[in-house]
Order: sequence, then C-alpha cells, then structure tokens
Amino acid sequence: MSEPSVIETPVLPDFTNLINVADDRLGAKALFASDEFFAVKERILNAEPAVFIVGKYDDNGKWMDGWETRRKRHLGNDYLVIKLAKPAKIQGFDIDTSNFTGNFPPACQIEGIKLEQDNGNESAEFWTQQNWQPLTNMVSLQGNSHHYIASENTDSVITHIRLSIYPDGGVARFKVYGEVSVQQQDHTATIDLVALENGGRVIAYSDAHFGHPRNLINPGRGINMGDGWETKRRRAPGFDWCILALGQTGAIENYLNAQSLNLGIRNRIINGAMTIDQRFGGSANTLLYQTAQNTTSFVVAPSVSNTYLSWNGSGFNWNSLPVASNTVSGTVKVDGTTITIANGVKIGRAHV
Repeated sequence: MSEPSVIETPVLPDFTNLINVADDRLGAKALFASDEFFAVKERILNAEPAVFIVGKYDDNGKWMDGWETRRKRHLGNDYLVIKLAKPAKIQGFDIDTSNFTGNFPPACQIEGIKLEQDNGNESAEFWTQQNWQPLTNMVSLQGNSHHYIASENTDSVITHIRLSIYPDGGVARFKVYGEVSVQQQDHTATIDLVALENGGRVIAYSDAHFGHPRNLINPGRGINMGDGWETKRRRAPGFDWCILALGQTGAIENYLNAQSLNLGIRNRIINGAMTIDQRFGGSANTLLYQTAQNTTSFVVAPSVSNTYLSWNGSGFNWNSLPVASNTVSGTVKVDGTTITIANGVKIGRAHV
C-alpha cells in the first residue's frame, strides 16, 4: 500500500482575512440579474461552499449551486448587481466557479458604485445608467476554480457591485473582501465593535485547521460545531491564539460573553475625539478594580518594594512582605530539646 499523499493548503491572499461584505448572512443581497434561467442569483452569496448533487434536476435543467444564465444567442453579456452588507473599501475578490466545468464564463469584470439608497426593485435601465467605477480589468476564468483577484481601487467606499460575465455561464460563489466603513450616528449607543457587520476583522491567528477565527464574530449564534474557530490538536508546547481588530475605537463596557465571544463596546466620541472615562483615567502603575455595579476605581501601586495586595474585608491594602534573612542566630527550642545556632550560620534547609 502506498503512503497517503500530503495535501498542501493553498496560500491565500492577505485580503481574504478581511470581511466578505457580499455575505448574505451579513445582509448582502442580489438585487438584479440580466438572466437567471438555470440557477437563481441568490445562491451566489451563500456562505456555504458550493455543492454538486448528481441527478438533481429542476424544470429548467440540471440544478446548479450558484448563479447561471442561458447561452447568449445575440451580442452582449450577462451581469449581476449586488448590494453589499455594509459600505466598504474593497480590497479583493474570490470568483468561485466550483462544479461549473463546461458552463463557466470565460471572462468577467467587476465594477462598483456608492449609492445612498435603493428600492431593491430597480430596472435594468436604472442599473445600466449608473456611473460604475471599474474595480478590476477583464479577468480570465477557468472552470471549477477559485480566482483571487485584487481590487484596482482600494480607496473608494462602495455600496453596490456589478459582476459582468462574458458572454454567459455560471458562477458558484462570489466573495467581496473589504474594510467596512461604519458611520456611527449615536455616539452614546452600545454596539458590538468586534462584530463583522461593524467592521471587526481577523488580523492574525496561529491555526485554523477546522474552523476560521472569523466565525467567532459572525452574526447570531453558532449554527453547529463547524461554525466557530477550531484548531488542530497541538502536540508541541504553547497555545493557539487569534488577534481581532475592532471596527472603531471605543470605551469597553462589557468585556466578554463566553457564549458568543462578543465584546460590548460603548462609543464615547465627542467632536471627533474619544473622551476617556475613569476606566482609562488611571495614572501609571495603577490597578483597575470594580467597586460597585457599573463603578470602577484604581489602586495605586506603592513606591516601596516587597509589598503585596491584600483584601481587608472592605477594601484593598498594600502590605509589606516579611524580610527573609539567610542568617539565623539565637536559640530554637523544639519539644524540650534546645538547639543553639551560632551567629552568621546560613541555613539552606531546616528539618525537625
């Protein structure tokens, strides 16, 4: 029996650590498609990997997990308009043609625009009249493949995407990675700043063998065991870790919810600058502690060394440690037996 081959994990671009703002779980919507005869447009935004079901057909032919149009019998091309879950500065894309082999589009182009609002039922004429900004050049596509494409415009805030395929065909999944641009209107409101929908993102992690740490900050409760962050078994010293960036600056009000792993944050932004309350107002070398419900205070570290913090029943106090000596002199009396120790003798151990 031959040895099993090692499956190498592809190195993904850095932008895939950002938020997929075309995720339907976050609120992204497929608004308009020039054609969706073989497979409806909404499937392209599904967060789950595309599947292929042998022998599954519907009224229009073979059922495909994605968006698929009819063959073009005239000049032109098909396109899909997507409303992103949040306005974002787009950094890159994943155009996934999984399971589309003889029916994938040979090429595509991606454009974006910022709209203040839409009704969700705009016509083809409305979308063709918009001033779309190119986000990519023409991209060649292959069947049954992921295509990771960096955005050509990473500075503009985008709300809607147009995916144009040439001339027709099917795309299984389409992901748009970007930096969320959140405009917080109520600066006294409590929001979850580490949540994906508010701009939270994964910066780095030690391992994501079974589940990406991005799942930690997905909306809602975890669906199942796979909808979380899980690492492979560690057989070496150390521990696993991930670093999450908050979407905005804020004053931490609730630290951690063990069930959902969400940080509760209260923004305190006045005139564009964050005011610092007492939880961040301590001087150097102070310890923060809770004095009452919703009330915090500081314990100031003493200037004297060899001290420890103790609780006296109503508050914290600093106490001095007993000074240890490495010389013993005098008399030690044990069970009536007198042991005399001369001055200046060092004792490393004492056994009685």
